[in-house]
Amino acid sequence: MVSITTYYEMYQMNPEKARAKLLEVWQRTGSVRKTARIFSCSPSTVSKWIRRGVNDLKNRSRAPTKPRMKLNPKTIQLIEKVRKQTNLGRRRLARKLKDDYGVEISESTIAYWLRKLNLSRPCKQRARYKGISFYNWPELKPLQHWQVDTKDIKDSKTLPKSVYKHFCYSNLPRYQFTAIDVKTRIKFISFAFNNNRTNGIAFMKILIHWLRACGVKHTIYIQTDWGNEYGGRSIRTWKLMQKDIFTPRNAYLLKIRKRKWIDNAYVERTHRTDDEEFYIPKLQNISNLDSLLKYAWGYITFFNTLRPHYGKGINGRTPQQLLQKLAPYVDNRICFLPPVILDFISSSHLFMREESINQLASYRGVRDVIDTYSLFL
Repeated sequence: MVSITTYYEMYQMNPEKARAKLLEVWQRTGSVRKTARIFSCSPSTVSKWIRRGVNDLKNRSRAPTKPRMKLNPKTIQLIEKVRKQTNLGRRRLARKLKDDYGVEISESTIAYWLRKLNLSRPCKQRARYKGISFYNWPELKPLQHWQVDTKDIKDSKTLPKSVYKHFCYSNLPRYQFTAIDVKTRIKFISFAFNNNRTNGIAFMKILIHWLRACGVKHTIYIQTDWGNEYGGRSIRTWKLMQKDIFTPRNAYLLKIRKRKWIDNAYVERTHRTDDEEFYIPKLQNISNLDSLLKYAWGYITFFNTLRPHYGKGINGRTPQQLLQKLAPYVDNRICFLPPVILDFISSSHLFMREESINQLASYRGVRDVIDTYSLFL
């Protein structure tokens, strides 16, 4: 049985009469599916108007009757205020509103209001790279594969002008040595006045001995670029460092592909986090080595134990929480490695005059740290 006029055609002429005709045929046939075949419509359409009944055939408003996601003006003002103060993205902004103000808002709602308030960042067209994963994530052990790199803190393109000027006149170490674990995102940093090989080797030795002291017994892989502080471009130097330094400590020194910085993407990306969450807001409060070590240690402690991460496999947990889940046998104090001045514990003291060394080492707390880590080298 085929209808000459379909439900859609009747709806275009008169919606209410089309629905009335639909109910009339349904009463005759007694079957929802048979009525749908007659009018060439879906069974759900027939069922919908059967539920409505003959007395309710008009179109209803499609506006939500109970808009649960509608925000009050005070909440919208709070989003605008916190965004201007912190410049956080929607994900971290939602976390901050929940932790500090007790206001729970979804990320998509925050993104909507940021666009509405003209506070969303302009999207810049970035270079597109093919996403390649070099790690077997299911079999990768925590604290096994580390990416190490050096950051030049004195960066005029990143730091605001006032922060950059303060750093230029403060006589603080210019270079930051960074190591980050690919699996858990646990990070350690140290500082140096000179970006040389002895400081790079000292930093990697500290990293290896600290892991061993905290119960890590498996082979450690340390991946670096081809910078001079990590052996330079010489294959011969690389092999000698592996033989003399890393093999006795059950570790391997790996190198990324030349001119392929994306192979070290985790440590490169965390340098941006250092700028946004440490140097830009805190550097103007730092005037000497003592305060630098204190602030840096506090930042690393926060990064490893309190700051939520949203990378692959982390899902808002802290690195310490992920480590406790994956490797409960590792000492939790592993997250609290204090930063040091590498020039004081490496063998490259000749670049400074003796009186300068004594002056820098006289700061409170620095000498104790030097004595502690000199045992590892």
